[in-house]
Amino acid sequence: MFMLATVPPAGGQPPKIICTPGSLTFQYRIGDPDPPPQTVSVSPSVPYPIAVYSDPLTIASGGWLVVSRTTDHLLTVYARPRGYLARSYVGRIVLGAAWAYQVPVAISVGLTVASPPLLAVSPASLRFSYETWRPVPWLEYITTSCQGVTALDWTAAVSTAASWVSLPKPRGTAGAAQPGAEQGRFSQNLLPLSIDPTGLTPGEYRTTVTVAAPGAANRPISVPVTLVVPPPPPLAMKPASVELEVEQRSGPVSRSLQISNPGLPLTYTAAATSIDNWLSVTADRGQTPANLTIIVNAAALAIGGYQGAINFSVPGAARVQSLPVKLTVKPPSLTATLAENGVVNAASFVSEIASGCWFTIFGSGLSVSTRIWNASDFVGDRMPISLDGIGVTVNDRPAAVQFISVGQINAQAPDDLATGLVTVRITSPRGLIATGKVVLRTTAPGFFTFRNGNRRFAAAVHLDGVTVANPDLLPGNTVRPAKPGETILLFGTGFGPTNPVVESGRLFAGAAPLANPEALSVELGGVPMAIQFAGLSAAGVYQFNVSVPALPDGDRELIARVAGASTQPGVLVCVRR
Repeated sequence: MFMLATVPPAGGQPPKIICTPGSLTFQYRIGDPDPPPQTVSVSPSVPYPIAVYSDPLTIASGGWLVVSRTTDHLLTVYARPRGYLARSYVGRIVLGAAWAYQVPVAISVGLTVASPPLLAVSPASLRFSYETWRPVPWLEYITTSCQGVTALDWTAAVSTAASWVSLPKPRGTAGAAQPGAEQGRFSQNLLPLSIDPTGLTPGEYRTTVTVAAPGAANRPISVPVTLVVPPPPPLAMKPASVELEVEQRSGPVSRSLQISNPGLPLTYTAAATSIDNWLSVTADRGQTPANLTIIVNAAALAIGGYQGAINFSVPGAARVQSLPVKLTVKPPSLTATLAENGVVNAASFVSEIASGCWFTIFGSGLSVSTRIWNASDFVGDRMPISLDGIGVTVNDRPAAVQFISVGQINAQAPDDLATGLVTVRITSPRGLIATGKVVLRTTAPGFFTFRNGNRRFAAAVHLDGVTVANPDLLPGNTVRPAKPGETILLFGTGFGPTNPVVESGRLFAGAAPLANPEALSVELGGVPMAIQFAGLSAAGVYQFNVSVPALPDGDRELIARVAGASTQPGVLVCVRR
């Protein structure tokens, strides 16, 4: 209590005291300057006692309520609220309480101490993951609110450079409690954060969003923001695997492939892997979703099964994702037709062959590939009995196959004691494709030749390996005619048994003379030739070392006879002295 001393008025009868206004109210927010003083008019203007009450008292001043007499009829009232907690306080000013018989007059004084303005945000930190189902960009929110005032204007900023977060509304107003609202509940204002992880690799990304209100007592609030980008999900592939069947030697085959993933587009790289490089892929790099084309080229592949894959790499993915590609190369579909008299001696082109004799099959659709045998086709010294699945039998015995093409097959007749008309069958992996007939004899002699126009010349060589021919027959080649008295070498097939016996279907290099050399005669221009050697020098190939008789210059006919059979007519040898 605080009292101003006064002297009673003369005459002893105190006057009636009237105060205007009869009550006062002060408002104060912690941290603000003291509220302005207020005045009270008092009448009559005579000295009167004043008592001041305030609760609670402060240690410093004895109370928050202070009164001074400005004049005899005017009081100035001060509120000194600093140091008081935020709540309501009540004080009184009592006039005339010290006079006898006087009814005192009390002036009610109220003080409301309010909390300082505070900005609040929720949550205190943000952490979220990119989920593939989310469209981008998406929004995350920070809730703002205020205390102590009805509203606070705020601004927000991303404190560190982060391309993946932006603030579409960096300014706003946080609201205070609404009338009738539950205690502690405030109107809220949202601060949206736009999140776009496009181009980010898997990992954690951090930044800070700072929210500040110039009128708030608290400092700017920093909200840590963390984005987790998980490894990308597996690509969705349609189809999930590829299986193809193609015929051998067929052209390229393609299949469509669609790849996609939920959410953000993914950058991918595709690579085809296969032994023999039969597999490839278009659009081998890009972004999902994408349409790719798988290409299979089996032209150089043998019949059989093959495995390949299209491997997809995505930045940040835990592993390479593979699309399996299975390829089956089937035997070709062949519709073969043999030419009339299509099975012939490979030297004489007559439809007669013998055991171990080289023969040729002419026709169409005999094979889809064209090739001669190679080292990989041999098993030891065994010659192949098929090339790319194309095989030949003579009288149901397999023949060695040396060459195949669409229109021609070269093969060696198997050993067989039978004679007469026999069946020749051509087969593929799919089965029989053609049959023909040929006469099988004990001997079916023929000389290998080369053609010049309508004339055929013996494939003969000198002892030094130079071809026997007139220079105008083979322009640009080193050739020379046969000279009387010199030895030349002739070559043929089908001349019969040898001693030692050379098994058909096996490689051979050496000399195996005819078993019955006395049964052989060779004539040039009707004149017998001296035979120095006659026999096999290679598998199925007979060599004859003979002396050129004394003949006039010219192209002379060559003929041989063995065991009653003769070589083909019209074979010539060029003779020059």
